[in-house]
Amino acid sequence: MAKDKTIKTATLKKRFEKLYHAANYAEECAKAIVFHAGRLTKDGQSASQTEAFQRMANAIGTWTGKFARMGTEIQKVESMYLDHLTNDNTECKLIEQVPLIGKYGYVTPDAVQIEAKFFEIGYYELEGDPYSVSTHVFSRNEVVADIKYLNTNIIFFLKALANAEFHGIWSEVGNIAGDIYNTVPNTQIADFLAAYGIDYNSDDKE
Repeated sequence: MAKDKTIKTATLKKRFEKLYHAANYAEECAKAIVFHAGRLTKDGQSASQTEAFQRMANAIGTWTGKFARMGTEIQKVESMYLDHLTNDNTECKLIEQVPLIGKYGYVTPDAVQIEAKFFEIGYYELEGDPYSVSTHVFSRNEVVADIKYLNTNIIFFLKALANAEFHGIWSEVGNIAGDIYNTVPNTQIADFLAAYGIDYNSDDKE
């Protein structure tokens, strides 16, 4: 009988962490867009601008709800591996190849830079307010540039996730990852910016 393939438990955990990492940061980027975009709606917005913001916020809210389902599915698969630990829990039976983020060159963005942006816009808070967010008046151009930056990184995180290989017990996770990638609310984000006279595909210099 052929010996079962095994994987080091530490390696297994790192691969799972990369999956969670890609999903979590994509979701957080989307929520940060809504948070930051709200700054454009506070002074003298028109009815059409208010409606465009609400459509975008609703679309992102519905879309990010899919991440919880994917997280649940990943946890289900993870528990299957953890039920097969061996050698004083230092190894695990490799019941199916674990999807590997970045295998085909689609790497995730630098998390340090992404988190720095979250702090910079006030989506995450630091004690002492070192970024002076509480006193900074964000210009329209700053908000627009940040929204574009965040949305671009959503795509990078999800492209890395969706291009991993999901086989066997991973099939449902792969289906959800593909659905999330294919339903990013880019249209609603672009429409929100358009309501402020901004072409998403152009570099706004005003």
